[in-house]
Amino acid sequence: IRDIQIRRVSSNTVVLQWASNDFDLYQIRYWSLTDENRKSLFTLVHNNFTLITTGEQYKFQIRGHTRFGWSAY
Repeated sequence: IRDIQIRRVSSNTVVLQWASNDFDLYQIRYWSLTDENRKSLFTLVHNNFTLITTGEQYKFQIRGHTRFGWSAY
């Protein structure tokens, strides 16, 4: 996954977008830096993701899927 753009649109909204390559699905995994043991995972069809936050800082990982399987995060 390349050309990742992260924008904080407001105090409680973060928008991620990235280049759409030859992937048919994407998975995004994220967690709050204050609670790294509680991770969330979403499977997406499109190359963007919006997170409604509580104002905390987050860490994100994204990977793509092709007919050969999943890429690395």
